[in-house]
Amino acid sequence: MMPTLVAKPPQGDDWMHEAKFDGYRSQII
Repeated sequence: MMPTLVAKPPQGDDWMHEAKFDGYRSQII
């Protein structure tokens, strides 16, 4: 999967997001 820069994450219950803050990754479910 190729990462794509977007203004905001997709909406819906089928998505799991992984945000990166200052070099540390955190999963948001």
